[in-house]
Amino acid sequence: MPDESMPRSVFLKKAGTTFLLLTTSGTVLSTLHCGTHMARDLRFKNLDDALLEIDRVSVSAKVETNGPWNSSQVFAHLAQSIEYSMTGYPENKPAIFRKTIGRIVLAKFLGQGYMQHNLSDAIPGAPALDANLPFPDAVARLKKAISDFRAFQDHLAMHFVYDEATKDQYERVHAYHIANHLSAFTIG
Repeated sequence: MPDESMPRSVFLKKAGTTFLLLTTSGTVLSTLHCGTHMARDLRFKNLDDALLEIDRVSVSAKVETNGPWNSSQVFAHLAQSIEYSMTGYPENKPAIFRKTIGRIVLAKFLGQGYMQHNLSDAIPGAPALDANLPFPDAVARLKKAISDFRAFQDHLAMHFVYDEATKDQYERVHAYHIANHLSAFTIG
Protein backbone atom coordinates (compact mmCIF):
# COMPACT_ATOMS: atom_id res chain seq x y z
CA MET A 1 0.00 0.00 0.00
CA PRO A 2 1.54 3.34 -0.99
CA ASP A 3 2.27 5.98 1.59
CA GLU A 4 -0.48 8.64 1.45
CA SER A 5 2.13 11.39 0.92
CA MET A 6 3.88 9.55 -1.93
CA PRO A 7 2.52 10.18 -5.44
CA ARG A 8 1.19 7.02 -7.09
CA SER A 9 3.66 7.31 -10.01
CA VAL A 10 6.63 7.40 -7.61
CA PHE A 11 5.28 4.44 -5.67
CA LEU A 12 4.76 2.41 -8.85
CA LYS A 13 8.24 3.24 -10.12
CA LYS A 14 9.83 2.21 -6.81
CA ALA A 15 7.75 -0.96 -6.63
CA GLY A 16 8.67 -1.85 -10.21
CA THR A 17 12.36 -1.27 -9.56
CA THR A 18 12.25 -3.41 -6.42
CA PHE A 19 10.45 -6.19 -8.28
CA LEU A 20 13.00 -6.07 -11.11
CA LEU A 21 15.93 -6.22 -8.72
CA LEU A 22 14.47 -9.10 -6.75
CA THR A 23 13.56 -11.15 -9.82
CA THR A 24 16.86 -10.62 -11.63
CA SER A 25 19.36 -10.68 -8.78
CA GLY A 26 19.10 -14.45 -8.35
CA THR A 27 19.83 -14.96 -12.03
CA VAL A 28 22.87 -12.69 -11.95
CA LEU A 29 24.21 -14.10 -8.73
CA SER A 30 23.88 -17.62 -10.11
CA THR A 31 26.14 -16.62 -13.02
CA LEU A 32 28.89 -15.82 -10.54
CA HIS A 33 29.35 -19.55 -10.13
CA CYS A 34 30.77 -21.24 -13.18
CA GLY A 35 29.26 -24.71 -12.82
CA THR A 36 32.28 -26.10 -14.68
CA HIS A 37 35.11 -28.10 -13.15
CA MET A 38 38.18 -25.91 -12.97
CA ALA A 39 41.34 -27.80 -13.89
CA ARG A 40 43.50 -24.89 -12.72
CA ASP A 41 43.11 -21.73 -10.65
CA LEU A 42 44.45 -18.85 -12.74
CA ARG A 43 44.51 -15.20 -11.67
CA PHE A 44 45.64 -12.45 -14.03
CA LYS A 45 46.11 -8.84 -12.96
CA ASN A 46 46.21 -7.49 -16.50
CA LEU A 47 46.38 -8.44 -20.17
CA ASP A 48 50.17 -8.96 -20.01
CA ASP A 49 49.56 -11.84 -17.59
CA ALA A 50 46.82 -13.16 -19.88
CA LEU A 51 49.07 -13.03 -22.96
CA LEU A 52 51.71 -15.15 -21.23
CA GLU A 53 49.15 -17.88 -20.56
CA ILE A 54 47.62 -17.55 -24.06
CA ASP A 55 51.10 -18.16 -25.51
CA ARG A 56 51.62 -21.13 -23.17
CA VAL A 57 48.28 -22.68 -24.14
CA SER A 58 48.72 -22.00 -27.85
CA VAL A 59 51.95 -24.02 -28.07
CA SER A 60 50.77 -26.94 -25.93
CA ALA A 61 50.66 -30.31 -27.59
CA LYS A 62 47.34 -31.13 -25.97
CA VAL A 63 44.60 -28.70 -24.93
CA GLU A 64 41.30 -29.87 -23.49
CA THR A 65 38.48 -27.84 -22.03
CA ASN A 66 36.20 -28.89 -19.22
CA GLY A 67 33.52 -26.47 -20.35
CA PRO A 68 30.81 -26.59 -23.00
CA TRP A 69 32.95 -25.12 -25.82
CA ASN A 70 36.09 -26.37 -27.51
CA SER A 71 39.29 -24.32 -27.16
CA SER A 72 38.74 -22.44 -30.45
CA GLN A 73 35.25 -21.41 -29.38
CA VAL A 74 36.54 -20.21 -26.00
CA PHE A 75 39.24 -18.08 -27.63
CA ALA A 76 36.72 -16.65 -30.11
CA HIS A 77 34.32 -15.85 -27.23
CA LEU A 78 37.10 -14.06 -25.36
CA ALA A 79 38.00 -12.10 -28.50
CA GLN A 80 34.33 -11.16 -29.01
CA SER A 81 34.15 -9.74 -25.50
CA ILE A 82 37.19 -7.53 -26.03
CA GLU A 83 36.09 -6.46 -29.52
CA TYR A 84 32.63 -5.49 -28.28
CA SER A 85 34.14 -3.31 -25.54
CA MET A 86 35.39 -1.12 -28.41
CA THR A 87 32.52 -1.42 -30.91
CA GLY A 88 29.48 -1.94 -28.68
CA TYR A 89 27.73 -5.08 -27.49
CA PRO A 90 24.90 -6.45 -29.67
CA GLU A 91 22.38 -6.52 -26.79
CA ASN A 92 22.37 -4.80 -23.42
CA LYS A 93 20.64 -5.54 -20.16
CA PRO A 94 18.04 -2.90 -19.16
CA ALA A 95 19.54 0.33 -17.79
CA ILE A 96 18.12 -0.25 -14.29
CA PHE A 97 19.85 -3.64 -14.23
CA ARG A 98 23.20 -2.29 -15.48
CA LYS A 99 23.15 0.63 -13.05
CA THR A 100 22.36 -1.54 -10.01
CA ILE A 101 23.12 -5.26 -10.18
CA GLY A 102 25.66 -4.83 -12.99
CA ARG A 103 27.61 -2.23 -11.03
CA ILE A 104 27.56 -4.48 -7.95
CA VAL A 105 28.91 -7.43 -9.94
CA LEU A 106 31.65 -5.27 -11.51
CA ALA A 107 32.66 -3.95 -8.07
CA LYS A 108 32.73 -7.51 -6.72
CA PHE A 109 35.04 -8.75 -9.49
CA LEU A 110 37.34 -5.72 -9.29
CA GLY A 111 37.45 -5.90 -5.50
CA GLN A 112 38.32 -9.58 -5.32
CA GLY A 113 40.71 -9.49 -8.29
CA TYR A 114 39.13 -12.32 -10.26
CA MET A 115 35.95 -13.40 -11.99
CA GLN A 116 33.78 -16.46 -11.68
CA HIS A 117 30.90 -16.74 -14.10
CA ASN A 118 28.94 -19.33 -16.01
CA LEU A 119 31.36 -20.50 -18.70
CA SER A 120 28.54 -21.53 -21.03
CA ASP A 121 27.03 -18.03 -21.21
CA ALA A 122 27.46 -16.61 -24.69
CA ILE A 123 27.43 -12.85 -25.23
CA PRO A 124 23.77 -11.97 -25.93
CA GLY A 125 23.21 -11.28 -29.61
CA ALA A 126 26.72 -12.33 -30.64
CA PRO A 127 27.16 -14.67 -33.61
CA ALA A 128 27.32 -18.36 -32.74
CA LEU A 129 30.80 -19.65 -31.97
CA ASP A 130 32.21 -21.78 -34.81
CA ALA A 131 33.20 -25.21 -33.49
CA ASN A 132 35.30 -25.78 -36.64
CA LEU A 133 37.42 -22.63 -36.37
CA PRO A 134 41.10 -23.69 -36.46
CA PHE A 135 42.72 -23.15 -33.08
CA PRO A 136 45.61 -21.01 -34.46
CA ASP A 137 43.03 -18.68 -36.05
CA ALA A 138 41.17 -18.33 -32.75
CA VAL A 139 44.44 -17.58 -30.91
CA ALA A 140 45.38 -14.97 -33.53
CA ARG A 141 41.94 -13.33 -33.21
CA LEU A 142 42.24 -13.06 -29.43
CA LYS A 143 45.76 -11.62 -29.63
CA LYS A 144 44.62 -9.10 -32.24
CA ALA A 145 41.67 -8.10 -30.05
CA ILE A 146 44.04 -7.50 -27.13
CA SER A 147 46.41 -5.48 -29.33
CA ASP A 148 43.53 -3.43 -30.76
CA PHE A 149 42.17 -2.80 -27.25
CA ARG A 150 45.52 -1.55 -26.04
CA ALA A 151 45.84 0.82 -28.99
CA PHE A 152 42.22 2.01 -28.72
CA GLN A 153 41.97 5.71 -27.87
CA ASP A 154 38.24 6.42 -28.32
CA HIS A 155 35.46 6.14 -25.75
CA LEU A 156 34.89 2.51 -24.80
CA ALA A 157 31.44 1.05 -25.29
CA MET A 158 29.05 0.52 -22.42
CA HIS A 159 29.29 -3.04 -21.14
CA PHE A 160 26.10 -5.03 -21.57
CA VAL A 161 26.02 -5.92 -17.85
CA TYR A 162 28.45 -3.58 -16.02
CA ASP A 163 27.40 -0.36 -17.80
CA GLU A 164 30.16 2.26 -18.20
CA ALA A 165 33.72 1.18 -17.36
CA THR A 166 37.09 2.88 -17.58
CA LYS A 167 39.86 1.45 -19.75
CA ASP A 168 41.65 0.19 -16.64
CA GLN A 169 38.49 -1.50 -15.37
CA TYR A 170 37.88 -3.06 -18.77
CA GLU A 171 41.47 -4.32 -18.98
CA ARG A 172 41.18 -5.93 -15.58
CA VAL A 173 37.81 -7.61 -16.26
CA HIS A 174 39.04 -8.79 -19.68
CA ALA A 175 42.07 -10.32 -17.96
CA TYR A 176 39.84 -11.89 -15.28
CA HIS A 177 37.49 -13.20 -17.97
CA ILE A 178 40.38 -14.86 -19.82
CA ALA A 179 41.71 -16.36 -16.57
CA ASN A 180 38.29 -17.74 -15.65
CA HIS A 181 37.86 -19.49 -19.00
CA LEU A 182 41.47 -20.76 -19.23
CA SER A 183 41.15 -22.18 -15.71
CA ALA A 184 38.88 -24.81 -17.28
CA PHE A 185 41.65 -25.87 -19.71
CA THR A 186 43.84 -28.88 -19.16
CA ILE A 187 47.08 -28.52 -21.07
CA GLY A 188 49.82 -31.04 -21.71
